Amino acid sequence: MKTQHECIPCIINSYLRLAETKFIPEPQQEVILRRLLADLAGMDFALSPPVMGRRIQELLRESLQDPDPYRQIKHDYNHMMLDLYPSLKEKVEDSEDPFDTAIRLAVAGNVIDFGAKYHYNLMERLGKIMEHQLAVDDSKELRHDLEEAKTLLYIGDNCGEIVLDKLFLESIKVPHKIFVVRKSPVINDVIREDAEMTGMDQIAQVITTGDNSPGAVWESASDTFK
Repeated sequence: MKTQHECIPCIINSYLRLAETKFIPEPQQEVILRRLLADLAGMDFALSPPVMGRRIQELLRESLQDPDPYRQIKHDYNHMMLDLYPSLKEKVEDSEDPFDTAIRLAVAGNVIDFGAKYHYNLMERLGKIMEHQLAVDDSKELRHDLEEAKTLLYIGDNCGEIVLDKLFLESIKVPHKIFVVRKSPVINDVIREDAEMTGMDQIAQVITTGDNSPGAVWESASDTFK
């Protein structure tokens, strides 16, 4: 997948929202923004968004001299969703179709993305996705495949969302579940620390992609992940 023009304002907006949180000292904000814009201008748009995202995040970490600028944001989202976990767990278990409820919550969890280009109200979005028909729904086929599967490789995405991933994995009976995290911090993507904080390591084997791209990039992934 090549980087599209629409990806550029998304990258810039992600930085601007981080700046709004005051994690970046005000005197540095314009300096880093100018460096970000210069890097974007020189990048090869034939690269995939995760590859570009990895470079942008390296730039940000170098400029701030901070290996994990989103650390507090990630912890806040994890704790927020862990506080909701008991009630969401009850919602899944008491529903007519726990699998359907759990998978809808996992889908809804995708809105928990600090890199996304739009603002959202989390609980409002969760509620809407629970109530509406999915535009693409292959859940019947997925349910059948999971009933037959011996192993499931589940690639994690963002903090906070991982709690909803955990609810889904708890609702299925695949014998061997493998949950994949990033090797080291990038934006608000999950790392091993988040898997341990949320108890994901209690229900699945946790491995890393071997890389810190905000996604799974085959060329730079570890042999273990491949």
